[in-house]
Amino acid sequence: MNQTATATNTPGGLPFASSNNTVEQALTLFPQYHGFSDEFGSVGNSGYEALQLTIQPRAARGLTFMLTYTCSKTIDDVGTFRSGYAIPAGMVEGSSKAYPMDRIDRSLSLIDLPQNLTFTSVYDLPFGKGHWGGDNPFFSAVVRGWTLSDIFTYVSGNPLAITGSSCTDPGQGQCMPSYAPGFSGSARQNGAWGHGATAATLAKIQYVNPNAFEATPDYEIGNLARTGAYGLRGHGNYDIDGTLRRTFNILPNERVKLEFDADVFNAVNHVWFGSTSSNALGNVGQGFSSSPAASTSLGIVGGQANLPHQSQFEAHVNF
Repeated sequence: MNQTATATNTPGGLPFASSNNTVEQALTLFPQYHGFSDEFGSVGNSGYEALQLTIQPRAARGLTFMLTYTCSKTIDDVGTFRSGYAIPAGMVEGSSKAYPMDRIDRSLSLIDLPQNLTFTSVYDLPFGKGHWGGDNPFFSAVVRGWTLSDIFTYVSGNPLAITGSSCTDPGQGQCMPSYAPGFSGSARQNGAWGHGATAATLAKIQYVNPNAFEATPDYEIGNLARTGAYGLRGHGNYDIDGTLRRTFNILPNERVKLEFDADVFNAVNHVWFGSTSSNALGNVGQGFSSSPAASTSLGIVGGQANLPHQSQFEAHVNF
């Protein structure tokens, strides 16, 4: 039986169907539009917990310092892009359960930094008049009035998000590998980040063991944690900067002064290795592959993320 219907807007904006003694049993949703698509919302949940400590005593004996420390954890279900829809039973490798996407993706945030410490100080060096060496006028004129300041920072590394590529998954935006059955121990290898590397070999040393992961069967979702699998984190960093400064009076009335600065950045020339490759899978092709997720780039660091040691000297005339 042929049925016809016409969508008409009511004063309240809702359509109803009318026809010659017939009523269409099912109307098209939102008939006032030519078409529509069902997009999942770009939403997520995150939580941040921290212990924050600040120590700043009163200045004493020419020394002023401040120490701040934060111990924190950030957890969310965003970052590595995948569909927000629930995962049906049997779609996650090795599991027969159904998972809400926010639960299977809930893990440490990509910006999780559990340790963050900063120490700053300013110290008027105890030399010259009224201090050590003050009895010698010539010596006192050279060494008095110097101020030493420094900044020390330390931050731990971010958790790594191990991903895959060229997989066939059920509508997910990001390929994810799986834990390799039978693998035990640490997924880190070859020592600390950058250990034993030279400029010629840095791009050849894998600091993450690819045998810790395996390719996920087609049309299934990897069971690997979204971030921090096996406790993997990138390279943390510490840095020391310092300044030695003195102001000289050029004229007796102290209206014209010469200020001398000696600055040093990354004083100990510490290397911070960054841009760690975290792709565990290359082209795995079609069908199930139970072989290790062979990848010649996994765990290779991309070079130095900070600047090497630098020094500069300045002189200013203030009047």
